[in-house]
Amino acid sequence: MNDDTSSTEVADLDEKRNQRRITDALNNLLKDARNGRLKCAAIRLYYKDGSSEVKVVGGTPEEQAGALAKLEAKETKAKVLMEEVRPILDEVFAHLPEDERIRVADSPERMRRALNTLSDEHLGTLRPFIRKRLIEYKPLMEELWSITEKT
Repeated sequence: MNDDTSSTEVADLDEKRNQRRITDALNNLLKDARNGRLKCAAIRLYYKDGSSEVKVVGGTPEEQAGALAKLEAKETKAKVLMEEVRPILDEVFAHLPEDERIRVADSPERMRRALNTLSDEHLGTLRPFIRKRLIEYKPLMEELWSITEKT
């Protein structure tokens, strides 16, 4: 398969998946607001140019500050966990070009998909030390994924 084509297909899938996640998240917020379960929410919006901003909706100023603090705490914890797992990702995905390795390590969602698509054959080629470290890091990765799913 042509690398350019597969990269384009992955980018298209990423974009569609991201659009669906945004739509689902906003629909869930709207549904919660209609049901009276949502007082306040803080959301980080990421733009195609790489910038981002936080939007806080609803609630009192105190509730808004609390929602913002909760979002920032989750983001900070996610960054710390990503830095902890980055060395093992570099070892596991050493077969990838550097730019692709960086993309995998920069996104918890990409990391999860990349790990889930590793073949048993590739896992078998990893040095025993790396396989052991990957197993040790699995709880950290799962914690990271749970944080980023809720954010």
